[in-house]
Amino acid sequence: MRIVKILAVLALGITILTLALNYFVSAATVTAVSGYLILLDQKVSENDYLYLGEKEFSTIIYLPSTNAEGIVTYCVFTFPEGVNENADITRDGKIDYADVYLLTQAYGCKKDQPCWNESFKFEQCYFTYSGRRFQDPSRDCYINETDTKIVSKHYGKKTEPYSASCEMDESCRADVNKDGKVDIFDVVLLGANFNRYANEFVNYAQIKKSNCDLNKDGEVDIFDVVILSINFGQVANEQKCYTQSLTNLGDYKYKVSVKGKGLHYVGVSYKASMV
Repeated sequence: MRIVKILAVLALGITILTLALNYFVSAATVTAVSGYLILLDQKVSENDYLYLGEKEFSTIIYLPSTNAEGIVTYCVFTFPEGVNENADITRDGKIDYADVYLLTQAYGCKKDQPCWNESFKFEQCYFTYSGRRFQDPSRDCYINETDTKIVSKHYGKKTEPYSASCEMDESCRADVNKDGKVDIFDVVLLGANFNRYANEFVNYAQIKKSNCDLNKDGEVDIFDVVILSINFGQVANEQKCYTQSLTNLGDYKYKVSVKGKGLHYVGVSYKASMV
């Protein structure tokens, strides 16, 4: 009986030793892990139209290994076949009133004139409340009775917030939260920010007057106006994507740096070796 107990203890000891050895051996084995990170993903929403010109995106990410390899994917707006993409002067994914405004400001400018490389000073203003970014209906960067009157005037109306003509439609501007209807939620947003100035501004500084030369003949003239008129109201229907290698900086750090016109999506797929 005593021998049986001794054998049982030895068997238990061998089992524990085997498990311990397996643990340390497996811990020392090199394994590969993979993953995918979305760094910038705004999809096609009103936020896409706030990023103008050639946008640059740069950041440092940390991966679980010092020798990871990865691919950076970044996507930009593309328009349907037959649409002249040059007409989207602001590079915001839609050919609209903002493009008309910029073309008007650059009209008459020629390649041999100082104005050719001038940047626009046209800007938009935004308010932030409870994590929501919005504009005042009057677009004067200050919320007051003028804005509440606009909302009251169009209260109950349905809107098309992402249509190309929205900016020119007062009832659409009254839909402050862009949910497709002018209602109590728009009133609440204005009331919570009444008598306040905008706290964020976005300008078109990256866009030069030469960008308004849509047919690239060295002058902003009536021919460019015709091109914009023909393409007015067109909206990007998809995203065109490109890839590049992830940059290893050492010490678990990797750099992601891309740029593009209308950039609105950046993701990283990676594979890392771990010990």
